[in-house]
Amino acid sequence: MEMMNSIFNYFDKFLPLSEEARKLVLSSVEIENVPKGTILVNQGKVNNHFYVIKNGVARGYYIQDGIEVTSTLWKENEVFGDVITYISFEPATKSYQVLEDSVLFKINIARFRALFEINIEISNMARIMVEKYILKQENEKKRFRDLTAYERFQIFIAERSDLIHRVKSIHIASFLNMTPETFSRVHAEWTRKNS
Repeated sequence: MEMMNSIFNYFDKFLPLSEEARKLVLSSVEIENVPKGTILVNQGKVNNHFYVIKNGVARGYYIQDGIEVTSTLWKENEVFGDVITYISFEPATKSYQVLEDSVLFKINIARFRALFEINIEISNMARIMVEKYILKQENEKKRFRDLTAYERFQIFIAERSDLIHRVKSIHIASFLNMTPETFSRVHAEWTRKNS
């Protein structure tokens, strides 16, 4: 039960819930051990779950001109899943894959959303959670738009340095909107300047 309760390390960031609300939330949550490489959500398919990472790393990506484009990276105590599916049950706009053996809290969207009708705390927490998720994704897109490859890499290292050793460089390069060759060059340049 202690493991299940640790999901509130994530939810409490938005709105701490009463004991009654916590029990209701737990009714929509399962713990799942997921092997590295597993694709949990496929682009173009409806998925019935969203996930909070207890341990591990995941990425969101879409296919463009036959190439995988990594658009998001997540780690412990972060949520992932397709926001379009969450809001409207339409097919996912991206695929979602774990990049390490991971322990995830798997949350059933329909059961979770049904709780909004019976508990205002959960409804408010979920609204805040989705608003912040969308805002974060939009801000991340805008923030990198006018920066050089080196500047984008510097921000990534400042904010998510632990991922440099946990995520393949090809995925980080794609996330930072640069080629693997450019990523290798700016990584080497940054290492030279900071060693």
